[in-house]
Amino acid sequence: MAERTYPYRPDYATPPGYVLQDHIEANGLTPAEFARLHSLPAEIIESIISGNAPIDADLAALFGREFNLEANVWLNMEAIYRRRLGQASNAIEVNQPKGVETMATNTIKRIVCLANSRKLSGRCIAGKEVQDNGQIGRWIRPVSARETEEVSEWERQYEDGSDPRLLDVIDVPLLNAKPKDFQQENWLLDPEYYWEKVRPVTEGELRQCIDPAAPLWTDGYSTTNGWNDRIPLHIAYSLTDSLRFIEVGNLVLWVSQPGIAFGNNRRSVQGRFHHDGIDYWLRVTDPVYEREYLRQPDGNYPVGECYLTVSLGEPYRGYSYKLIAAIIRP
Repeated sequence: MAERTYPYRPDYATPPGYVLQDHIEANGLTPAEFARLHSLPAEIIESIISGNAPIDADLAALFGREFNLEANVWLNMEAIYRRRLGQASNAIEVNQPKGVETMATNTIKRIVCLANSRKLSGRCIAGKEVQDNGQIGRWIRPVSARETEEVSEWERQYEDGSDPRLLDVIDVPLLNAKPKDFQQENWLLDPEYYWEKVRPVTEGELRQCIDPAAPLWTDGYSTTNGWNDRIPLHIAYSLTDSLRFIEVGNLVLWVSQPGIAFGNNRRSVQGRFHHDGIDYWLRVTDPVYEREYLRQPDGNYPVGECYLTVSLGEPYRGYSYKLIAAIIRP
């Protein structure tokens, strides 16, 4: 899998700490004062400024808030700096202060795209890895460096400007694994490179992607208008996965105004199906189906046999909600 590059490639490396120092001084602070203000050891900030320690996701988020320069910009500068030091093939080995994470090498993962769902101002992309031997492996969810991790249009696009589609086989440039709570499939994307569509998925590969029939994590917790559609966080935090690809034979889409009794007249699309002996009524975040069915009058719409990608969403008011992130018809 060939690496994609931009025409401009300087042969020198400037630590992103230089930029950090400029911003700190522009605020009338010394590095030690900035560290003390944010309850950080002074040696961490000093090591970043000198280029001896990397900027991790937590520090990037802090710098983003303080200096109005998005977290992903700091992480991009960090990745470019490390790559230009000639360390792309090995993990960085530097003398780091305690509490600073080591940034892993960049890599390209080939995945079958099984979700491109709506999430805040961007998308949640996920798929299963296509291994070198042609077998289907684990789930991978590329995420951004933003606090809420949604992937922007710019970050996920192909070189021709088009958007990844369900069932594309894609080469995705990544920086390092970034598991979080029950979303252990997360990987930090490398926004310096375009994603590349390799080909469409084959029927055999798609069948390999189906997860064994089983309950969707933990059942028995429902919203007013849903059924088995959420998990309390004290249970969710004990889980080690947050994505399932299943086959159902009886999907029905329900278009309604679930919050009308509480003064909220916004309409939504819910998927109702039976899986492994259990009924589920889950919110649909597949943008294609959501747009298509919001154009229809309220009511039930049988879809029938299809594949579904079900995802556990971000924590919200004490729960994680099960969402239909993709609907794929055979």
